[in-house]
This record gives sequence, structure tokens and C-alpha cells, in this order.
Amino acid sequence: MMVSSCQRRLWLPRER
Repeated sequence: MMVSSCQRRLWLPRER
């Protein structure tokens, strides 16, 4: 699955 850094932010908003 290709994911963008922007998309990852939506899935893992707590990551940062």
C-alpha cells in the first residue's frame, strides 16, 4: 500500500 506522509498523519495523528 503506497501511503503519503500527509495520509499517514490522518491515520496516526498521535504519532507526532
